[in-house]
Amino acid sequence: MTEEQSKYITEEMPENTDNGISVKQQKAIAALLSERTAKDAAKKAGIGERTLYNWLNEPAFRAALRTAENEILETATRRLSAGQSHALDALETLMQKAKHESTRHAAAVSWLTMFLKYHDIHDIEERLTALEAAINDNKK
Repeated sequence: MTEEQSKYITEEMPENTDNGISVKQQKAIAALLSERTAKDAAKKAGIGERTLYNWLNEPAFRAALRTAENEILETATRRLSAGQSHALDALETLMQKAKHESTRHAAAVSWLTMFLKYHDIHDIEERLTALEAAINDNKK
């Protein structure tokens, strides 16, 4: 057995963790979330790139990665929600008081674009809710 094969087997052997992935795999997930490429993530996690790609094909690893990604998205969503009033206040101020017409115009376009996107999403959510209700009524 070559040294590379030995390293691969050692990396593949799971350690006892609550979510069924090893400590090295947890480090790889953290690296995937912070690095720009899989190659950089593997290097940061101290594993081979091939090992990382093999792990990405394992259901438990993918599930743990998806959970970590969802946690990041939830944090970002909370921060965006917390700052939305300030952002809208800033846009409103720019629309009303900016010295340059192009700045006022850009702020107004941003405001309208966001409003229309929100309106579309709200409409889609209402339609989806109605469809789900209709499907559930048909199942009864």
